Amino acid sequence: MTTVQKPPTLYEDLLWPVTFTSNSARPRLLVGDNVDALSMPAWFGAQVNHHLTLCLLTASILTIPDAPTKWIFLTRRRETASPRTMNALTNMNITTLPPGPLDLPEQISPVDGAHWVTPPLPLSSLPPWTAVVGAARRSFPG
Repeated sequence: MTTVQKPPTLYEDLLWPVTFTSNSARPRLLVGDNVDALSMPAWFGAQVNHHLTLCLLTASILTIPDAPTKWIFLTRRRETASPRTMNALTNMNITTLPPGPLDLPEQISPVDGAHWVTPPLPLSSLPPWTAVVGAARRSFPG
């Protein structure tokens, strides 16, 4: 895969580790370095996002047409997580995306392919991984 130069984009303004490949103009975010991602059912993600906003945190959230019932929350890099936390995520049907590229929408508005549920905002940072996990714990029924 060859990386090519592109003019500045919103993603570069956000200082996210985004690349463009020669195969596609679609930007790709490198998950696992400075950014991590959590995937969860959309119905649950809406509750998690509500709890984040109560804490005055803004999440950038994606959905992908191949899995429209799943939301992907982008977070700051995860430090470490205990086996207990990882088991809790599994019990809540939350998965961590493995390190590697994640296709992003070419535009902020919905387009074919992935699109934003909640788009990134200029000059805002991603929520901490632990904040999204904490909001999920508070949102989990039972």
